Amino acid sequence: MPPSGSGSTGFFSSREMMRLISGIFLIGIVGLLYVQARQSSTWRSIASESQEEAEATMVDPATWTEWVVPHPGHTDPEEIDAIKEEFQAVEDKAPLKGEEMPSQWRLAKWAHAIPATDLRKLARKDILFTHLQQAPGKHRGSLIELNLNIRRVLSHDAPKNSANVKKVYEAWGVTEESSVFPYCAVFFDLPPGVPVQANVDFRMRFVGFFFKHLPYDDGLGVKRSSPMLVGRLIYDPLAPPALSREDRGLSVPWIVGIVLLLTTLVLLTQWWGKTSGKLRQRPATHDEATIDSFLDDIEATESSSQNPP
Repeated sequence: MPPSGSGSTGFFSSREMMRLISGIFLIGIVGLLYVQARQSSTWRSIASESQEEAEATMVDPATWTEWVVPHPGHTDPEEIDAIKEEFQAVEDKAPLKGEEMPSQWRLAKWAHAIPATDLRKLARKDILFTHLQQAPGKHRGSLIELNLNIRRVLSHDAPKNSANVKKVYEAWGVTEESSVFPYCAVFFDLPPGVPVQANVDFRMRFVGFFFKHLPYDDGLGVKRSSPMLVGRLIYDPLAPPALSREDRGLSVPWIVGIVLLLTTLVLLTQWWGKTSGKLRQRPATHDEATIDSFLDDIEATESSSQNPP
């Protein structure tokens, strides 16, 4: 039996019980506020301008035509010899330099020399992120196809160049094989439905030529590098639309459900502790005196049966 005045019921005292349940509900409220804050509609007054700009850059499928410029392409021996010489100026894990740009513009012309469907047929799918990291020189200029989970699309005006490119786009994304390590996919023809925005979430195929490793700092301040490829995003009219990335965390129903589940578990634990405590503390039905009297009666009965009158 618990000491008097302890105020204990089950595993928790009444005060501890109230604090525990209050803490659970406080966590739930904070979670709901976090989810609400992540919704783009909450910040409409702040984000509307950037959202409108992203929608304004999206190309209408009805007016889009594939950009194909006749060119000898990457299979031409003279083109191969020319880019091998230009590749001598390329430095991995260093920012882009002016002397590297001629080879980038040559790769741009290669990427648009034939239709995208034909380019895909020539692309390799067996060159992985690790191959490019371990042997960039060996794979420089290789035509590769990637199935990218794109997280960011940026754009900037192109300087005067031999490919007559007006706009340069960068799609940053990962593949299943690269895990959290991104690729930088450079392209020049924005497909329909692709928003130019810093925070997106969609999957799209990219076919391009490996160029170099671009340096970047990750979120922990560690210097890393991403494979940079020059090519084309492959437009698929049947693919789902590309959208701005919404919260991938817990939704409101999930948070409410978790709060209710935790509260139920706490109450059941408290009930079990209280019930089991009562069972442990239940007094004996008969005290020692009653048992002794019962045994004496049995002995008396046995004696009388052995010595009849």
